[in-house]
Amino acid sequence: MTDQPESHSFGRADFDVKDFTFLCTTCRRSGEECAAALDTARALAMTGAIARSAAPDFGMSGVTFLGGCDAQCAALFVLSRRGVELYCGVAPDADPAVLAAFAASFLSCDPHVVSASRTPPPLAFVLGPIIGNGPTVPPGTPVC
Repeated sequence: MTDQPESHSFGRADFDVKDFTFLCTTCRRSGEECAAALDTARALAMTGAIARSAAPDFGMSGVTFLGGCDAQCAALFVLSRRGVELYCGVAPDADPAVLAAFAASFLSCDPHVVSASRTPPPLAFVLGPIIGNGPTVPPGTPVC
């Protein structure tokens, strides 16, 4: 038996969940990539793609708890036309714009990355999917 990607067909659009490519950082708590965060980002990406097939400007943000995470981290997410941003281990009222600025600075490989406010940096973050008009990622950045 071969391992076939899970595919879903919804009206005019087909979505292959496993074909989404995401950029994910190593969790500062566990020292590993967080499978729960990646699974959540994939589910959000599929949700966004399905919703945008009916409402092209669909977007939402919120907080979820990563049930598969050993630490049961809270994760703030932003779902937009550009893709998914998921920030782990942050306060539920953290400012998504500050977190996005931190992620951009971190990915620019700037050795002087600092948080632009009193918002602590996330334990990890996931951005994606890295397709089409998704997040801009510096060349050579590892993706998962």
